[in-house]
Amino acid sequence: MDKIKNFFTRLRPEKDCDLVDRVTYYYTVILLTIFAFIIFGWSLFGTPIQCWFPPQYKGWWNEYALDYCYVQNTYFVKFHDGKVQNHWELDNQRVELPKDYEDRRQLTIGYYQWVPFVLALMAISFYLPAAFWRAMYEHSGISVRTLCAEASKSAESASASNSEKTAKHMAHYLDHSKSICERFRNRSLHGRYVVSLYLLTKLMSVVICVGQFFVLEQFLGLDSRFWGITILNDIRLGREWTETGNFPRVTQCDYKVRELGNTHHHTVQCVLIINMLNEKFFVFLWFWFGFVAILSTLSLLVWLFYALYPNSGRQYVLSYLKHTDESLPKNYKKAEVLDDFIKRTLKADGIFLLRLMAHNSGDLICCNLLGALWENYVKSRKIDDEDDLLKNGKVKLVENGDDNGKKYRDQNTVPRSSSLSHDRSKYPPLPSYDDVNTLKHRPAPPPPPPPRA
Repeated sequence: MDKIKNFFTRLRPEKDCDLVDRVTYYYTVILLTIFAFIIFGWSLFGTPIQCWFPPQYKGWWNEYALDYCYVQNTYFVKFHDGKVQNHWELDNQRVELPKDYEDRRQLTIGYYQWVPFVLALMAISFYLPAAFWRAMYEHSGISVRTLCAEASKSAESASASNSEKTAKHMAHYLDHSKSICERFRNRSLHGRYVVSLYLLTKLMSVVICVGQFFVLEQFLGLDSRFWGITILNDIRLGREWTETGNFPRVTQCDYKVRELGNTHHHTVQCVLIINMLNEKFFVFLWFWFGFVAILSTLSLLVWLFYALYPNSGRQYVLSYLKHTDESLPKNYKKAEVLDDFIKRTLKADGIFLLRLMAHNSGDLICCNLLGALWENYVKSRKIDDEDDLLKNGKVKLVENGDDNGKKYRDQNTVPRSSSLSHDRSKYPPLPSYDDVNTLKHRPAPPPPPPPRA
């Protein structure tokens, strides 16, 4: 029991993915594991099969034949051809056992003893995308699990100062990881490695979910991939397993016994009690796999749209920056500096991480994190230094009181965060850009006359 408890403890949902991924690798795995343990426990300690033996079989003979029938498979033959309407029609519609043993083998039911192992393999397959995702994103230089865990802890904290401190620490970590990746990682995937890996993980989940329908169809020996709907429809119409043959409860078993050098063939009728559970479990799993497949497909399409439509990421970042710095003018979304901030600091991976943390921890921590990244970017690029931009000739700066008292109206002015702006009361007013160009081309004044002797 301790090992089982440790297994479920280790298999806990993480914050490094979205809700659909947790449904796939956590809840589905837990569900399949519980079903596997129930079937395995009943097969090992219960009575999954009971057979009707001749009276001369007693004691160990019965146990041997019972174990043989459970391990070596049984086969199903209908008692009657179609649904019997009247009792006097039983003899006319009775179905006889095939005389040829090869024909009987074609009717074999050989899945019930393998159910626990197949369910366990299904559970492992559903966990593979999460294991692949966590094993591979470590190579990006960014620990997605650590960042998302810190964001979750910060969201649970009621202290605003702790949230801002955590955001600054995470921003410093992202900047440091980015600088390392720029030196050592492949340039073709730099900035898109994590999001590309996540899309590949999503695709793996969709393929695994859809593949379960083919696995169940072959494993259970059914003729249709929509057998879950068919069985429910049979139950609704009152068609029992005796008529349809789906998960039969009563089967036949053939075995040989050597007595005094002679081989005797025996056929006994058995009751597969375990098929009562198998029917309920597999019908439920058929609909559950369909539900997970639809969720995984929709989630893949949503994240694919985010990755292939850059303007959505641009608007997403801008929406947070407006809340971070209230001094941003409305026309700032047209400024080239936003694209430069996304290109140099965030990239596609950074926007993906912001979306992932917002999905798991809320908007507050993302707002603080983006504000810290913006502050670091402003300091590194010196976009708050108007003199530096003035040299590049990209903006026109007019202070209040200059240019005949005109207000500052230029549309290409770089916004200034209130937390980063300088106190310019101690500086003289800056000239306009035209005045600077005029000063550059104005001829130098003549030198002053030499002093008189």
